[in-house]
Amino acid sequence: MAQRTIQSKRSVARLDGLKGFGLSSTQQSPPKRRRVESPIDLSIAENWSIRPELVSLFQDVIKNNLAAEHLSYSDSQFGDTKTMRALSAFFNEYFGVYHPVEPSQIALAPGSSSSLAGLLGQICDAGEGVLVPAPFWSKSLFPSREKRLKISADGFDFHFAVHAQVHPVVARLDKIERAFDADAILASLTLAYDETPLRTRALVLTNPGNPLGQCYDTDVLQRCAEFCRERDLHFICDEVYALSYFATPAESRVPFQSILTLDPASLGCDQSRMHMVWSLSKDFGCSGLRLGCVVSQANPDLILALRLPTSTEVSALTTLCAAALLTSPTLSDLVAMNKKRLADSYKAMTQVLEAHNIQYVPAIAGLFVFARLKPEATAKEEAEFVRRVRQQGLIISPGQAYHIGQEHGGWYRLTFSLLSEQLKKALAILDQCLANNK
Repeated sequence: MAQRTIQSKRSVARLDGLKGFGLSSTQQSPPKRRRVESPIDLSIAENWSIRPELVSLFQDVIKNNLAAEHLSYSDSQFGDTKTMRALSAFFNEYFGVYHPVEPSQIALAPGSSSSLAGLLGQICDAGEGVLVPAPFWSKSLFPSREKRLKISADGFDFHFAVHAQVHPVVARLDKIERAFDADAILASLTLAYDETPLRTRALVLTNPGNPLGQCYDTDVLQRCAEFCRERDLHFICDEVYALSYFATPAESRVPFQSILTLDPASLGCDQSRMHMVWSLSKDFGCSGLRLGCVVSQANPDLILALRLPTSTEVSALTTLCAAALLTSPTLSDLVAMNKKRLADSYKAMTQVLEAHNIQYVPAIAGLFVFARLKPEATAKEEAEFVRRVRQQGLIISPGQAYHIGQEHGGWYRLTFSLLSEQLKKALAILDQCLANNK
């Protein structure tokens, strides 16, 4: 047996975590993520809706604004100051904040996953628990040559365990349709908290939700804040889909409400234990630029601890593009355009689902729809359907990747935020797959 060459306890723990997810240095790679060739990937939550406009904007930025200084280190050991100023103004404009966000309350990181893992690493000790209401993005699964699903290095389960060395404490619901109901959520959180043997340090909500594409209302946010206060927990909202809310006012749906809209004092809550995570990846379709952040408005020590390790991990080219985007005079137009195109794409996909009488969860935000393509399917049958659909030219994400429970078989998350021509091709394939599945 080969002797381990990694000796530190920290590295051994991380390696064990990787192997616990079935990962190795020689395993088969996941399918390519770029939707420019077959099969078309509907499993990855990437936003292509305004890619052409963003490419044009960034090309102009690089051509006209790239200077010698951008090949140097950041202008601050705490991260690029222009980007943090741009982010604070952006949050104050679009997130309905109760207390204005200051640049000093923002910690940059290379993406939201890095931001969240770093935050959990600061507030939790290794081996502790973090409450997460299901369903949530727990892992990415892809079909392998062995005709079963393999895990990709992604999802809360992976990032929590490998990067932060903490464990999700899953709060399950009996009915998916009650996933945003305040009473049901609080009951499931209470049960999960009371039953776990782990010392639990925080509650993480993804709002708008992934994979259901709906929003938590103010009552849920307030009651979750009070739940955390009563148990001395940190309350974290992952708001990476905040501006991808595409429902119209006429639809009378629950609008997006940020954790930043809450008044902690009126709830008797400690604001130093309330945090928000956001990134460019989803709302602006820039998952490759790798820029995320944590906003914590009353915990300067936490922000300091988060800033110093990551201040040199965000590229100057990334911050150049990000600051230009967030201060662009066309920003409001881009936000509106993104919402309109997401709404159109969602409508096109749900029309195909409805034509085949497929049950789905009506979405009002995000980049995807959660649909029951194969009712009552077992995990094995879900995997087989993923394989067969891929043979037809589509990659889809099975419900078992979201901790929905074995009793909820046959659900899949389908991303619709593609360029229009690519979406048309994908929907034609999906239509044929559903017709053959009857």
